[in-house]
Amino acid sequence: MIFAFCNGKPHPYWIYKTSNPVPGSNYLKRNFIDPRTRDETDHIFIPSLPDDNPLLPDGYIERAFTHMSPEMRAMLRDGNWDVDASEFVIVPLELLEAATVDRIDDRRPVAAGIDIGLGRPDKTVVAFANAAGQIWIEETFEEYDTMRQVDRLSKLVAPVVASKGKVWIDQGSVGKGVSDALRREFGSRSIVGVMFGEAAEEERQPDGSKQRVHNLKRDQLYFWLRNDVMQEDVEIERSDELTEELENTYYLPTDRYLKIEPKDEIKRRIARSPDSADAVVLCNAARRKRSGAQQLPNTRRKTRKTSIIEGYY
Repeated sequence: MIFAFCNGKPHPYWIYKTSNPVPGSNYLKRNFIDPRTRDETDHIFIPSLPDDNPLLPDGYIERAFTHMSPEMRAMLRDGNWDVDASEFVIVPLELLEAATVDRIDDRRPVAAGIDIGLGRPDKTVVAFANAAGQIWIEETFEEYDTMRQVDRLSKLVAPVVASKGKVWIDQGSVGKGVSDALRREFGSRSIVGVMFGEAAEEERQPDGSKQRVHNLKRDQLYFWLRNDVMQEDVEIERSDELTEELENTYYLPTDRYLKIEPKDEIKRRIARSPDSADAVVLCNAARRKRSGAQQLPNTRRKTRKTSIIEGYY
């Protein structure tokens, strides 16, 4: 309970919160759900399931939960707060390991993704992809000066542009100035500025319709990487830093759009920004958008366990 003061006297008022169950340890679970840690003196938990909603249309519950994974169904249908958080890693570790290679021989880039940093400790990371769908971290550096970043990045992206490839750049904050400068030099067809916080684009569905499946652009790019790893469309050069960032990025249960957790939660776990992961998802998106992008040769492809995540509407 929180107290405000009216005419010099304490006056209590209540804060009401609603939430679906979410995986792992979090504020709501610690303070409201878990009997070992919750504060029962002024924190009250009132459970409610879809069956308790009298306003849902006929057949909604059956339709809504049909295509969900067992873990998501346990949370959203049954109200289970104890689902293993590892089930919600955006790229499961066993799939990431199957997609990982120790060396990439053809390092001629046809796509690039750049996460712009503000200088120490916020790094700028450049990821490249070749024509076979192999992705690697090309360069990482710390630079405060925007124009010095532009000069350095210009040399890096020139081969990508020469191959008629795409360069996707995070243009949040200082990234806007960098992407604008590179766009003036190389043209807007080659340099694409991306706002992670903007709405995700619509995607064509199996029935031919176009629907918005993801919440924000950041969510969409991370799910694209997940899907491409599962479908064996990409390989990624080994990087301990990248692996740590991806295995600490979780997607969230939601009753509409697919989304991943806020970046601040990832920073809290690994004590840094997931710059390499951001650069790789940007690079993979650029690879996808490049005309004539090909899959890996069959001789290099591995068998990976796959699972499909579907939201519902």
